Amino acid sequence: AQDGAGFDFVLLDSHLDGMTPAEFAQRVRRDHPGTRLVMLASTARPGDARAMAQIGFAGYLVKPITRQRLHDTLSLIRAS
Repeated sequence: AQDGAGFDFVLLDSHLDGMTPAEFAQRVRRDHPGTRLVMLASTARPGDARAMAQIGFAGYLVKPITRQRLHDTLSLIRAS
């Protein structure tokens, strides 16, 4: 990203140090428009995926994830 190439996706663990997922999403949208965010969470509660979508995450996966699930999620996001 420092070279200006950017990223298609950012996979982010839900345990952030020093900022909330909303703050992180806001920074990425500001600094790297077009980069899609995927949250990786250790646990899921009802409404978590919807809340992450509302703040700018294109995907939400609960760990542990399989290679196939990650592939399918990224493929769906790329197609949208």
